Amino acid sequence: MEVSNERNSRVLSEKIGKFEELDRWLPGVKVIQRIEPAENLYLCQRGRDRYGLSQSFFKHLPMVEFRRQIFDAQDPHTCLIGTYSSHELYIRYSSADSPGEAELISVEIVKETEAGLGPLRVIQIFPSSLMGWVPAKTARIVSEMAFSKIHRRKFQQLTRRGREVLAFMVKGMSAEEIADRLFIGVNTVNTHKRRVREVLEIKSNYELLQYGLAFDLM
Repeated sequence: MEVSNERNSRVLSEKIGKFEELDRWLPGVKVIQRIEPAENLYLCQRGRDRYGLSQSFFKHLPMVEFRRQIFDAQDPHTCLIGTYSSHELYIRYSSADSPGEAELISVEIVKETEAGLGPLRVIQIFPSSLMGWVPAKTARIVSEMAFSKIHRRKFQQLTRRGREVLAFMVKGMSAEEIADRLFIGVNTVNTHKRRVREVLEIKSNYELLQYGLAFDLM
């Protein structure tokens, strides 16, 4: 058992050494985690500087704190933009304290079997300074994705007819125009509109527009 543990440690040290070599060439924060059992294995120097963590403290960081400080795929401002093979690609759009910034995050599952190390999760967080190529339109799309993620539960509470009425509302159509399109009475349309605003807690036309953009109703 002791020999096996020594071999595991040696193999892991070799892999981390290769990762540190890569760190010299690629910017951003790099993390290695064991998935089962859950364990933090490595945080690069840039990550230690950014989050104010020593390597030993990082290894004992509870997963709830890891998600709060470093990466949480369920965070409203973290949006999955693509998957391929064993990779997932996210954009983490800025919160209120850092407007206009975004980070590109790669999450790879390495199904490592050598010396019982895997599977491993490798996370790379690329800095916002690399995101100058992201035009304003992309930033807007990511913002819409975040809005959809936050408000999806409310949107799903609408009836089919409520969603139809909402789609016409975001296009600026009057109650009379909506009634003609749906072959229902104007009073019925106004009832649906009132219910839509109540369910979605809409207080302004801007919020109405946000729903239209986020849920592709335009």
